[in-house]
Amino acid sequence: MYCRNCRKWFPNNISICDSCGMPLVEDLDIYGENFFYGDAQAFEYIYKESYNWVAGEVSKVLPAGSPEAEGCINTIYNVLYEKIKDYNPEQGSFTAWFAILIQDTIYNYGVVKEDSRDKGNIIKNGLVKVLATVIVVAIIGSGIFVGRRLNKQPQGDKKETTISKEDITQKSTQKQKDVKKTEKENNNNKKKDIKNEEKEKQKDTKVSVMDVIDQNKPFVEEILEMEAGYSFPQENREDNFKNIMLSSLDRLYGNEVEEGQTTNIWDVVPKENVKQCEYQEGGGKISVKESGFERMRKFLGCTETITNLCANDYDTFSCVDGIVREDSAQPVGEETLRIDQIAYKTLSNGDVQAFYICNKGGEGVEEIDTAIITQADNTLGIQLKSCDIIALREIYDIHKIFGSIAALGKECKNDGTFVNIEQISEKEKEAALIFSVYWQCVSKNDDVNAWEFGAYYPIFDKDEAIVDDDLTVTLPHDAFDDYLEFVDYNGTIDDMIDNNDFKYEYGCSISRSGGELTFTYDEDYDIVCTLQSTEEAGYNWDGFELEENGDLKVTCLLYDESGESSGIGYTATIKFTDNEFGMQLESLEKES
Repeated sequence: MYCRNCRKWFPNNISICDSCGMPLVEDLDIYGENFFYGDAQAFEYIYKESYNWVAGEVSKVLPAGSPEAEGCINTIYNVLYEKIKDYNPEQGSFTAWFAILIQDTIYNYGVVKEDSRDKGNIIKNGLVKVLATVIVVAIIGSGIFVGRRLNKQPQGDKKETTISKEDITQKSTQKQKDVKKTEKENNNNKKKDIKNEEKEKQKDTKVSVMDVIDQNKPFVEEILEMEAGYSFPQENREDNFKNIMLSSLDRLYGNEVEEGQTTNIWDVVPKENVKQCEYQEGGGKISVKESGFERMRKFLGCTETITNLCANDYDTFSCVDGIVREDSAQPVGEETLRIDQIAYKTLSNGDVQAFYICNKGGEGVEEIDTAIITQADNTLGIQLKSCDIIALREIYDIHKIFGSIAALGKECKNDGTFVNIEQISEKEKEAALIFSVYWQCVSKNDDVNAWEFGAYYPIFDKDEAIVDDDLTVTLPHDAFDDYLEFVDYNGTIDDMIDNNDFKYEYGCSISRSGGELTFTYDEDYDIVCTLQSTEEAGYNWDGFELEENGDLKVTCLLYDESGESSGIGYTATIKFTDNEFGMQLESLEKES
């Protein structure tokens, strides 16, 4: 007996897990599912454990030990091997499905023998009488099977292959049949009661999404790593699955042809599912069992089979006779996004939100992504609901974080000051914006790495800025939307423009023309704090840390106009939100 929740084995006389209280599953059911998912060794276990049962069913219509009986037994296991994909783990137990397969195969075996042996009619008639004795409805798991179950024949002459009229008319034999039938009905009713009780207990001890993730973290996190850089809603599940499957083929190929294990893809598609791998310059060939992708397909919520998905897409990969093939596989390279850190947060509805920091080639944070994982009625118990990108380095999202910390850091004048976002006034947030734009005047669109004592990062997309002269900058009207959300500013850029005292307070006037804003400065200002110089820029890019509660902590060095060689340490705590920017500053702390 096996507990799916605790992943523990128990003796056969135990039905409930002593650790979590969940109902246990029969060994044969577990190995049947494993065989369905591609574990070839599970077939050997099924054969050993079920042989006596199968032989007993066959002996009811064929002499035990006879060549006919042995031939029928072999046929049953051959049919099992060929038709295992007809089994659906989500609709019931393997044992119930196998019982029906056994009965059907015995019947079909008798029909075939009818054409080749004189005793074929006897075998067939005996089978019909036995199979028609009782219809058993077995409620297994969440599915319902209606199947024929063979009645045991009364003990008698083992050479007899049919139920004779003499036996039927004997009162003692009939009485024995009635007793056995009653016992079976009682046992079936007891089993139904037990199953119903187990279902109720299972409802009461429902496993959380986070519990399932904890049990399958290597599997989940390898898929999330392949999802890095993608955003997909629920309606694009099929396309998303095709993309991830293609990525997994490349990863499987890389693990096979390169020295060492380059990825953890075997946690998703076990190595034994790889049928063939051939290295070639410019793109190699790899063939993988379709069943190896089944758990991934369920987790990604794809309802189409791989065969159907590949029907009109043979340019990338194909699926024929249960084998997925790609002829231009490439191993993952240094430019592949890798998850550096990940944190999970359970939401109020029971879903789990994952936040993960990705990098390329170990060069610091490249992007920050998120995913929602929800409960699902599949064999794994969970499903990926959506993925999204929170911040991208290449479109200056990460730079805006640095720029905001630098601009607001000017306001934290005292050593050791810890400032919550609520303690930063609206005027200080406005001043940080004005100083950040002024720095664009100073830099004059030069490369941010050109400064001797620090790298400048604006709170907006610097590629959108036009510097007319040393004191005038033009930007799109929406250039500051992300910053104002990030610092939780209580207003809009238009409120600043309409403030008559704004020019007097900051020495800067803002004019609005169509979809553009022009900032004009009256005089020079103190230089805003800048970030770490390029020679040691990795300090800042590596200063991102995900906390257990899902918050983001960013540690960086800031410089003032003196260009102090040691820099000034700042730590910002950021929470992920549902606003357009996806992040909001919670606190800012300056080191003593």
